[in-house]
Amino acid sequence: MRAKSLPTENLLADAMAAFSAGDFAKASELAAKLNAASPAQPDGHHLLGLIARRQNRIDEACRHYARALDLADNPPSRSVVLGNWGNALLASERSGEAEARFREALADNPANCQAAIGLGDALRRLARAAESEKVLRAVLAAEPNNAVAWVNLAATLQALGRPEDAAEANRSAIRLDPNSAVAHYNLGCLLMDAGQNGEAIAQLSQSLRLDPDYADAAATLLRLSQATCAWDVAEPLEAQAWQRIKDGGTVFPFAFLAIPASREEQQRCARQWAKRRYGSVSPLWQHQPGQRQPGLRRRIGYLSSDFHDHATAYLMAEIFELHDHRQFELFAYSSGPDDHGKMRSRLLKAFDHFTDIAQISDEAAARRIQADGIDILVDLKGYTRDSRTGILAYRPAPVQAQYLGYPGTLGADFVDYVLTDEIVTPPAHLDAYDEAAAYLPGSYQCNDRQRPLGQSPGRAACGLPEKSFVFCCFNHSYKIRREVFTVWCRLLAAVPDSVLWLLRSNPEGEAALRAAAAAFGIAGERLVFAPVVPLPAHIARIGEADVFLDTQPYNAHTTASDALWAGIPVVAWRGDAFPARVSSSLLTAVGLPELIADDAEQYFSLAKMLADESAWRAELGQRLLAARQHGRLFDSQSFTNDLEGLYRAMWARFAAGEAPATLHPIPENKENLPVSDYRELLIGAGSSRVKKLAVNDRREWHNLTTLDINPDHQPDLVWDLTQLPLPFEDNQFDEIHAYEVLEHTGQQGDYKFFFAQFSELWRILKPGGMLIATCPSRNSPWAWGDPSHTRVIQPENFIFLDQAQYVAQVGITAMSDFRYIYQADFSTAYSNDDGTTFAFALKAVKPSRYQPPRKPDAKQS
Repeated sequence: MRAKSLPTENLLADAMAAFSAGDFAKASELAAKLNAASPAQPDGHHLLGLIARRQNRIDEACRHYARALDLADNPPSRSVVLGNWGNALLASERSGEAEARFREALADNPANCQAAIGLGDALRRLARAAESEKVLRAVLAAEPNNAVAWVNLAATLQALGRPEDAAEANRSAIRLDPNSAVAHYNLGCLLMDAGQNGEAIAQLSQSLRLDPDYADAAATLLRLSQATCAWDVAEPLEAQAWQRIKDGGTVFPFAFLAIPASREEQQRCARQWAKRRYGSVSPLWQHQPGQRQPGLRRRIGYLSSDFHDHATAYLMAEIFELHDHRQFELFAYSSGPDDHGKMRSRLLKAFDHFTDIAQISDEAAARRIQADGIDILVDLKGYTRDSRTGILAYRPAPVQAQYLGYPGTLGADFVDYVLTDEIVTPPAHLDAYDEAAAYLPGSYQCNDRQRPLGQSPGRAACGLPEKSFVFCCFNHSYKIRREVFTVWCRLLAAVPDSVLWLLRSNPEGEAALRAAAAAFGIAGERLVFAPVVPLPAHIARIGEADVFLDTQPYNAHTTASDALWAGIPVVAWRGDAFPARVSSSLLTAVGLPELIADDAEQYFSLAKMLADESAWRAELGQRLLAARQHGRLFDSQSFTNDLEGLYRAMWARFAAGEAPATLHPIPENKENLPVSDYRELLIGAGSSRVKKLAVNDRREWHNLTTLDINPDHQPDLVWDLTQLPLPFEDNQFDEIHAYEVLEHTGQQGDYKFFFAQFSELWRILKPGGMLIATCPSRNSPWAWGDPSHTRVIQPENFIFLDQAQYVAQVGITAMSDFRYIYQADFSTAYSNDDGTTFAFALKAVKPSRYQPPRKPDAKQS
């Protein structure tokens, strides 16, 4: 750099001293004087860039760095400015730009190790961890005692799936620099993931001692102390978190959910987090109405790291399958692991497109989503572990919503809607949300009707006493707070010979809860801890409990709906904010609002009454059994219809150029659906002059194909249906109509052939499409499974709504298994009974997930 006069050197020295002391106002004043005294020198602008970076004013910092770079007159000086510029870009999640600055810095000065370390960090964030390791190994070969390089290498090794190597790299950093708060924090996180909670707490506590303002370390230590039920540690940390939010600082919002806080405090926490993490991310696109042609299928993108064996997947799998693929094209963007399990396989089949974005950066993922032409992007994670909220900050889709994963506002201007309901988010609460509310009519929580209900293992197999009253709660241990556990211990004392059945989480938490119970005079053996097991086994064992006790202020979510599905009543303790109102939403949707309490005493009283009154429990069990079959909470098809109605409403506002606002579902208008690719097949019932049975509101034939039509309207026993395979490709037709012909199909006495025919119809039907078939009269029995017409099958036994009743009255035939083999949703579409004739139509809807049928059992009864 150019030579400086003595007064200028003094100004620079004083400014740097003020900066190092954290007196940014004085440092800024002196830097401005330096620029005035030496306008051709880069140092003042460089320092102003450093100050702006420390104050998280990234765009301003970049402007100062750019000016300093223009004035720098030699490569080493340029390299320093470029390296700091890259660090500022990294802080604003602009990793691609940061990589470019670091490479320019190294081009000017290959010995700039700080720039090389920054490059390694940028490459890791860009999901190029192998390149990152190579760069950082080169730095350490030149400077083996560089603690910062070891810290960054540890992060890279963790990204490469080598946690033990990552832990050792952090230990190397700590040996070189025992005061590295980052190294202690990173090591603590790795130890926590490995289940070494005691050492993890020690490392996280040391990180906070070294840097009391280290928000990430504070949030992680808070969550770990909550998870281990170390309330004496957690409660002071909660108070610190409250104060940090009040002072304008940040706390990871997910950690804040388990703290008693108002919805306004949670909103403030989310807003401050969003501003800190994503405030400097600029949207890559400005979306305008009219960019997508009308009539095309809306493209819905779902973003999550949980498309595998995870609670979110178990709740949503059937919703993905039931989406109407004629109207919506589904894209999955998976940032999580591929466990190669059954759920992953199921989800791969449910989506039209499935893209793994785990190994690409937020910006690259956003560009992929935008290139796919996504209309509505739905984030299923929010501020939870392994989320990719930064993708939304780039605005890859014109409409963006958040759902299910995070119970609260994200406090960000890049999310337009929260999918919710009027229990968890009453209209009076909307001021505490930065998103507009998209209201679902029942509970906001979806459910999967295919959730298994296996054989109960028996209490002995669960480690439960056979004759005791069993209170249970299968929530994660971080949700169990001192005040909730106090009520539980009161219940154990009030209900003799009762036990509390909890989910085993960690040995420290288990020991802490037993000790807390002992302080109330409750023997430790009255707490029974259930091991983590696969979902089918878990749901099967829930039925061994008598009552599920919820937590507060962070309610049960999936665990509550699992209990209700298993027929176990849930006692809720309702609070103020979203996470404290979830079980109330579920109970309202399932028809049991009388189990919602508003304070500790009411909560205790409800649970005690349930323990005392077995008749009431039995009545609730029967109501839950009925709700499983007919209740709104478990009606996946209705939920999907409502969800799609909200997507229509979101898009309608965007297309009209209107800002997001409170929405309710817009019903489907199938008459207005595009017909260019809508195909229908009519089998054996004359010409297209046949009046169409419009069970789905489409009253006119569209792109009609006929099979085995007799122009004189005389049935010809549909000979073509015996010529298999049928001359059509898979998934060709939106509707297949078979009027008064299917009783003539099959071969005499061979119902297996009928399965083959039905499989062909199902094969050529599109996902979401309908098969519509009619029965001619009371005296002309259906012959499905019985072509000889010797078994009289009354129409009322052919509605498929109660398989057990059908089998009892008619026997096991091909017909009785259709619903289960073909995953078909059968229902009566039309009926007319004048006493002598009985005409009706059956509608069968093909799900979006379809597998070829199993081979039927040859036996008939």
